[in-house]
Amino acid sequence: MIQPEPEEEKKDNNSETWRSCCFLLDKGCIAYFSQLIFSLCTLGICTVMLIKFDGQCDKSSPYINLMSFMLGKLLNSVLTSK
Repeated sequence: MIQPEPEEEKKDNNSETWRSCCFLLDKGCIAYFSQLIFSLCTLGICTVMLIKFDGQCDKSSPYINLMSFMLGKLLNSVLTSK
């Protein structure tokens, strides 16, 4: 006969934290910092490529567009979070 799980051992997929054997993680915090790191890496790569191409418009335009898009998304998220 299968016994039902006690209430405290049921796994809740909608909770705000992730539990590991050693620590608890806040889902919102992990999502925020992963997006921030990805955005900063993308902006860093775009900056390096713009410096590398030294003003050649045909080669640097994709990086300018990507940088403008990323900065727009970052600024939009800052303004809408208030």
